[in-house]
Amino acid sequence: MRNASWLLVVSFFFLLDQFTKLLALSFAPPCVQQAGVFCLIFNSGAAFGILSGFNTVLLLLSILASLILLYALHTVSSRFDKWGVSFVLAGVLGNGLDRVLHGAVVDFIRIGSWPVFNVADMCIVCGVCLLLLQNSSSKSSKSSK
Repeated sequence: MRNASWLLVVSFFFLLDQFTKLLALSFAPPCVQQAGVFCLIFNSGAAFGILSGFNTVLLLLSILASLILLYALHTVSSRFDKWGVSFVLAGVLGNGLDRVLHGAVVDFIRIGSWPVFNVADMCIVCGVCLLLLQNSSSKSSKSSK
């Protein structure tokens, strides 16, 4: 796929994230002890609530990360890497927009004892996993030569 096609991938997952957050803002009950799988909470921190209250710093980091990821999307050659970068970029953009619109990230999926999360978080985790898998497979193929 050409670079413009990868921006469509980023756009699709970004819009999916924002659409699901709109649904959560409209219909999900606030997270309480007995809430189900879908409940609404605003996270002013980063992963697992760390750096809570540092929204401006986290927004600036999101902007910086987005610029770096856009550059990476155009420079990496592996398709696997492009998928990974696209997922991470979509997630960073989705959570970054939340920080601008709501002053915090909208989280709404609760599974067991995991912290509440959203589609952007899933994109970031999947993208990082793809990049790590590609990196580890590249290293193992280089060491076997």
